[in-house]
Amino acid sequence: MMAPSETDRRLRSRTADRVEVTQVLSQDVVLGGPVIVDTARRKPVLAFHNPGEKAGSDSDGHQALVFCPREGRVPDIRHVARALGTPTGWRVTSPFESWLQEQAKQPGWVFRDLTVTVTPGNGSRRVVAEFLFGSTDPQDLVSQVFTVELSQDGTQWAEPVPLDTTGLPQRNYETVDTTYTTQGDPVTYAVPKGASGLWIRSKDQGDAYLPTSTPGPNGVPVAAALSGSEVVLASVDSGTVIASRATLSTTFSVQTDPLPFQAKQVVTGFATGEGATFLVSDSADGLWTVLYEGDTLKPGQKLHDKGTVRVDSHPTADGGRAVYVVDTDHVCWIHRLPAQGAALPGIPLQKDVVAVATPPSPLETSTVFLVEAGTEPGDETKNELRLDVQDSATGLWRRVHVHDPAAGVKEVKRYRLEATLLDQFGAPMPGQHVTLARAPGNTSGEVAFDGQVTDITDQPTPLKTDLFGRITLTFTPTGLSAPDLILKVPGIDDIALRPSRDTEDYLRGTKNKKLNLTNPAGPLPDFGSGALAGAKVPGQAGHPTHDSLAPWAAKSKLVAVPAAKAITAMAGYKASPMSQDAPSFRLSVRQGTGAPELVYEELNAPEAPDDSWEDSPIAFGDLHAGLHSGIVTPVSITFDTKNGILAVIARIGKELKTFWTSVKKAIEAVWGFIGSVFNVIGSKLLNVVDWLAAWFDFPAIWRTKKVFEGSVLSMLDKAEAAVAEVGKLADDFIKKERDSVQRTFDGARAKLGDTTVGSFDTWSGKGKQDVPVIGDAKLADLGGGNAHLNWFQDKAAGMSVASQAGDKEIVDDDAWNACAPTLKQAGGEFVNGVSDLLEGFTKLAANPQDLKASTLAKLLESFEQLALAALDFGDVLVHAMVDLVSKAVGKLKTALTAERDAGILGKLWKWIAKQAGDPDAPLTVNGAVCLLGALPVTLVYRLIKGKGAEPFPEKSTPLKALRHGSAPRDTLTPTDKTWLLVAAILQTMQFAFYAAGDLLAYESAQGLDWPYLGPLVQVANLLFTLVVFDIATTVLKTTPAPGWAIALVATLFALAFAVLAVVYRTAFKGWLSKLADAGDPIPVLLMLKGCFWNLRGAVARIVDGTTEDADEGAAQVLLAISPATALLNNRIMLKEPDSGFVIATVKAGLDTFFTVLGGVLLCRHYDKH
Repeated sequence: MMAPSETDRRLRSRTADRVEVTQVLSQDVVLGGPVIVDTARRKPVLAFHNPGEKAGSDSDGHQALVFCPREGRVPDIRHVARALGTPTGWRVTSPFESWLQEQAKQPGWVFRDLTVTVTPGNGSRRVVAEFLFGSTDPQDLVSQVFTVELSQDGTQWAEPVPLDTTGLPQRNYETVDTTYTTQGDPVTYAVPKGASGLWIRSKDQGDAYLPTSTPGPNGVPVAAALSGSEVVLASVDSGTVIASRATLSTTFSVQTDPLPFQAKQVVTGFATGEGATFLVSDSADGLWTVLYEGDTLKPGQKLHDKGTVRVDSHPTADGGRAVYVVDTDHVCWIHRLPAQGAALPGIPLQKDVVAVATPPSPLETSTVFLVEAGTEPGDETKNELRLDVQDSATGLWRRVHVHDPAAGVKEVKRYRLEATLLDQFGAPMPGQHVTLARAPGNTSGEVAFDGQVTDITDQPTPLKTDLFGRITLTFTPTGLSAPDLILKVPGIDDIALRPSRDTEDYLRGTKNKKLNLTNPAGPLPDFGSGALAGAKVPGQAGHPTHDSLAPWAAKSKLVAVPAAKAITAMAGYKASPMSQDAPSFRLSVRQGTGAPELVYEELNAPEAPDDSWEDSPIAFGDLHAGLHSGIVTPVSITFDTKNGILAVIARIGKELKTFWTSVKKAIEAVWGFIGSVFNVIGSKLLNVVDWLAAWFDFPAIWRTKKVFEGSVLSMLDKAEAAVAEVGKLADDFIKKERDSVQRTFDGARAKLGDTTVGSFDTWSGKGKQDVPVIGDAKLADLGGGNAHLNWFQDKAAGMSVASQAGDKEIVDDDAWNACAPTLKQAGGEFVNGVSDLLEGFTKLAANPQDLKASTLAKLLESFEQLALAALDFGDVLVHAMVDLVSKAVGKLKTALTAERDAGILGKLWKWIAKQAGDPDAPLTVNGAVCLLGALPVTLVYRLIKGKGAEPFPEKSTPLKALRHGSAPRDTLTPTDKTWLLVAAILQTMQFAFYAAGDLLAYESAQGLDWPYLGPLVQVANLLFTLVVFDIATTVLKTTPAPGWAIALVATLFALAFAVLAVVYRTAFKGWLSKLADAGDPIPVLLMLKGCFWNLRGAVARIVDGTTEDADEGAAQVLLAISPATALLNNRIMLKEPDSGFVIATVKAGLDTFFTVLGGVLLCRHYDKH
């Protein structure tokens, strides 16, 4: 092998240069529906941990058996399991369905109850579900228990095994339940209704139940295990708690000391170091502790005042216990019982909760399944399952909704963050390994990446950039908060990622910081008291309703002004914690029956209160959750921004509680207090999230999509005539075009003069991604670096469509065999003929500084030589492929328009179609790819033209109704200009597809299997080219017919193979080797398309004097560079792997620069005309 050249060595020094980041809080959809819970069950959710996972960690271990609503005798029991690395983060199955159906066929046999037992072990646990069945005849005293064990990986359940109940007292048993010893050993007991004769089973008995007696004739007893062979049983009789201590053979009476309340029901019980504790409700449904010590029941303390509906609890790692109480107001409270001493005051955590379930294992951090009351259209109440986890570092609670992948889709609002890794050439860096971790003071969090859900903790999580060099992250906020992150990229300083940055910057009152410019209802005004007072609740598709977002702020400036000041100060601190700009302040709140009284005062250096609670992250996190959800009302919030101290006085029940903490320990907590201020002024937090979110105007986007679809089909209809025209061309036609091409380049050089590459604001080294270049459109928007605009592209990247009969016949074998030898010979001669030119171009591209200093006129000399050389071989290539293209056109149209069954992509398509008002629209390849372009084009058009603008409103003039023929610029109508601006935006955005194609050329050369995104990218690029062809030829008809036909035929040839790759990948794999054998003619054909479309066609008007605008001429030449230099991709294939990959990325960088630059110039030109 030859020694590497200086150019190769320089190319190998390619390094990461910078990361461009955009983020947005936006409308989104989860491809999975909620798990609906049957709350009529005694215990609708039975929680536990994956047997092989560490209990209580923030890990992938949370599981539960869940009763879902169903009529009839057979219960619908789902196994819900946390499953990181899957699209929804959850696995939902029905493992017992067929067995339960079989059991239901037994005459007189009915399901009664279910419990789950967890037995601790060395490094693992044994999880067993126990099913209780009984007779439908009350006189038939027969019951049966079946056990089913869960595999150690938490994914498979064994076959049910019946337990031997021979010799046990037979009753019609109603419930089965489990209690645990202090060592975590389970004791299971089956309880008959209103009679003695419990069955008790523990590990000391193996798989056998043994009988014992109940403490009294009335009430349902509750057990607390003292050991594996001894329990305390408690029940209520005539308002008194009675109990007995039972072993496997003997029952001992227990004395009850007088209690200060009238007992109603023993709710639950658990073992403690001193004996046991029972939670007992009183006549008002308040909740008390009753302590068992030394064969005596003693009164404890009152935990909850009234309205207890559901109770569950779990042991904590410090020996205490967390007790969750759901009351009649659907508020979930937490009461913390320490190992020693009195319980801490209860704190309301969440509202709209109807049930609660906790795992039985000791937890390092509090974890609870909550059933959330929700209402869907039609006013049908749906109780949805979610998981709340308290972060071990910050104490803050985060919310994780459980989504069943098989249950449709659910609309949500999520933060989306896009980080694009670029090298010194400005080229994206795909396949680069980076790591992501939470920033200090932030919670661990769930994030969706590359179509999969993972958890981001303080330990670095490895990720890899995609084909476009991007890391795209999606976060479902808890309220408004999302964790700040640290991105580590080799060779670059750590990068702070703030998913909520735009929202923070807006709320801090940044001047001229309008939010969500592309919203259907227009952007939000600069934030302040006026914006807060005038804000309306968003309705369907983001349009405001008549309801005020903040009713109290709308009614009084005395509320709006202090609230806005407090929100602004906290958002400013959150955005820049080390800055001294955010003022220290105290917001005092007096809540009455009417409008609250708010007083905002700036402070010099307040001190934390002396009578505070202990600075505990756990207690602070509980209080923070209550404030955030709006259940806890602050009396005052004091924020010492200089020292990062937050002090809160809050009213909980009838008492005032005070707490302070260092915000730097939990910087994310600031969002909770911003949410609390919104709650005080009457805002529902979900409405605030909707108000701040970016919404898609799907009807407008859909109209653009349909226009693009029509253009593609129109061009396919014209293809037959174009192919026939190419076949009639004289052999010397293309060679005669040499003079025209030379005139074009001479004119472009004259217009561009000494303009250097680095003088443009699109030059990669300047990094002006946030600077508007046309209207409100920024370089990041036009250059594909906008997380909102790339939404559908990111969603569809990992999805595929099903193939069907006829797809594999798109490319005809006989036609290929006839043209392949000619293509191979002509293409090879061409590559050899321009090898010196390509080498010189590569040397220039290898040094960014040299390229930056080069004039565009100088660069055009190289491209001109390349174009002229291509003409010498063009006629041979075009004639060779005419037959193949003519046979492919009809099959292409069928493949593009056939309805597809696309699984997950189909779900997403149906949701978008419904939002757009076209719910029955079939999914086709043409429709999906056109939507891929329609979304960013529509939104960029709105950024350029302003509020509410869209390119193709409902009654806009169709393209086919426009006049044909060329005309002077001053006769163009506004409709003409709209179409041309759309074409310019679409051309600009093709850069990403060109760049991806460069990288895919390398992958193909190395024999790698193209990722699905690869061929989809190529189809998109070529279909968008057809749309641009259709618009320009209809509005302007600027290209001579033969040149237009050659460009179209070359495009269709490449399109046939790209569509084949998308719809029939198996067949395409065989064609890859055939293409390689022929020298891969596609880059040569794309070069021809560039010469005969951009160069010879549109730019000729400059030379002919039809326009005096240099922007248009320069733009069209620059846009031609990517296809005209496609031959570099052939050279990539001839290089060794390392150098070939680097050349591919250099080409990708050049494509990015020239296409975006040309597109921006063209957009400016058509916008001002």
